[in-house]
Amino acid sequence: MSATERENEARRSLRADIDALTLALDKLGVLVREEPLPEPSRGGLARVGPQRVCFVPRDASLDVKRSVLLDALRRLPTDELFLHPRLRALLAE
Repeated sequence: MSATERENEARRSLRADIDALTLALDKLGVLVREEPLPEPSRGGLARVGPQRVCFVPRDASLDVKRSVLLDALRRLPTDELFLHPRLRALLAE
């Protein structure tokens, strides 16, 4: 496997993680929104009226986006959710 193929696979894996984490947050009633956020804001979980919202910086790297979603999910009860074991391990870090 070439370096480009490895990079593409890593990006696909990160996007799959982001999709799965977004779905998990949605199942918990959290709206995930990618927004242009001012520096140095990293985004995260907030309450806007009665709605919980996870703000994700639109221009952030895939690693940062995944990290923001993981941080939000760590603050919520996830015992009843099915999450891939790899994502469970990331949540435990």
